[in-house]
Amino acid sequence: MSALEEYNLSAGAVARLTDPTPDLQRNYRQRDMIDGYGEKQENGRYNYNIIDLVGFWICDRLSQRGQVMDRRDGFAIGRRVARGIIVKVIKNERGIEHRPSYRYMLSDGCRLEGKVYGSSIGVVSNLSAVADLKFDRIEIINIDRLAKTMPAEIKALVMTAAENEADKFLEANDE
Repeated sequence: MSALEEYNLSAGAVARLTDPTPDLQRNYRQRDMIDGYGEKQENGRYNYNIIDLVGFWICDRLSQRGQVMDRRDGFAIGRRVARGIIVKVIKNERGIEHRPSYRYMLSDGCRLEGKVYGSSIGVVSNLSAVADLKFDRIEIINIDRLAKTMPAEIKALVMTAAENEADKFLEANDE
């Protein structure tokens, strides 16, 4: 387990760097909104890792505290793109050249027995590549912009945790 994946941030630490207070985090967990975030400790409380922290921040950023999109969707997106954003932060901070990244989630709308088929997730480095995709609905996340606008406090935690393991993390998570 890398330092980025160690569950050593309390709910209060996450709240100081993002929006949801520990009480809200508990409420979101009871409503199954933050599945996959955190690890329950022996004392019954949850601790989070830096990848979770970045996911919380992405949710805040994209949902504008629940006003632009439902937080449930924001947390799900945050979970999906956090590692990619961390990769971009590490590359930016180390001066490593990289292609732009836009992560997309699309659906072609095919339904069978109430289930949507034809949904997919991918990454493109040029938005014109999206025009060739067949879709009824698409959501695009600008990974580079999010990496560049990450708050300094969170970026510092990412870089400190990645200090000795950045190469390994990049290798395991690069798109």
